[in-house]
Amino acid sequence: MKGVICERIELPGSINVHSHSHAQLLLPLHGSMYIETDSNKHLLDESHLGFLPPKCQHAYMGNSGNEFLVMNIPESMVSRNDMENMNGASRLQFDERWKAIRCLIMSELQEGDSASTLNMLFNYFYRYIVQNTLPGSIQYINEHYSEEISIKTLSEIEHYNESYYCEWFRKKTGLSPREYIKRLRIEKAKELLLDTDYSILQIAEQVGYSFNSSFSRIFKEAEGVSPDHFRRKSRITAK
Repeated sequence: MKGVICERIELPGSINVHSHSHAQLLLPLHGSMYIETDSNKHLLDESHLGFLPPKCQHAYMGNSGNEFLVMNIPESMVSRNDMENMNGASRLQFDERWKAIRCLIMSELQEGDSASTLNMLFNYFYRYIVQNTLPGSIQYINEHYSEEISIKTLSEIEHYNESYYCEWFRKKTGLSPREYIKRLRIEKAKELLLDTDYSILQIAEQVGYSFNSSFSRIFKEAEGVSPDHFRRKSRITAK
């Protein structure tokens, strides 16, 4: 397979078990399907879509009257590291963003199933798949970075003790949990400094720092300049 192949299919009502060398995106059109791997079980329906990494053995079965949009993706188009981080099949919320993506795919199929356009579409939304397949504790950090986050809370999400969790986290990200949180807060602060007119104190509070002085010190350690200098310099450069 040299590029993305997409088709509309009705899944069988009896259980089938197989694996394939390509990755697969499963977008519901009607009805639902059950899918099971060694590590998880999911029901995909009109509120949820699914993604299977390459070479993932799975059992599946559709309900009566189901129809799915199935996108087969060559192994060469996905990151091996991303796929290794996945734990079997992934179940993603079928939100408005994914509904818009489904419409684009359907439109392309109606106009002739251009492989190059389907490849471009997949490369566009691939990041949404990866974001939703991060380990639970990293997703938690990404959603709650502005709050106080304890190692105990994070380790409990992954069902590890605190010591092992820190080792596991460093292997996953190359950083300690505290370093990861700090870097994420700085990146979010940079976005706010560039895109808003919030005061430095307001930005500090939005990214999890109660005091302007603490935020400014940590920001300067990371970026080499104060938040205010970063904002002024970036805006001058942009003109």
